[in-house]
Amino acid sequence: MVVGAFILMIMGFNKVGGYEELQHRYMSAYPNTTLAHMNDENYSYTDCGIPPSNSYNLIRPADDGDLPWPGVFIGLTISSVWYWCSDQVSGRGMSL
Repeated sequence: MVVGAFILMIMGFNKVGGYEELQHRYMSAYPNTTLAHMNDENYSYTDCGIPPSNSYNLIRPADDGDLPWPGVFIGLTISSVWYWCSDQVSGRGMSL
């Protein structure tokens, strides 16, 4: 499965034009509604759907509104381990 994932990744990078081109395309991908109303002063959602400048940073500041590093390393780790452990025993030995 890992080998298949790497093959698909390489095929995808070749189709897009490499990692740098992938980054460029992602950072310049705006929704059509945002582009249509970009210069409209009455439209209040001009920032909606625009990728943030730190999109490719996994470790972000602690006060980041989207993905702070304490939430990634502490919160997600604890909830993921809890899910993996409880998923292993759910439904075993239970009879109705």
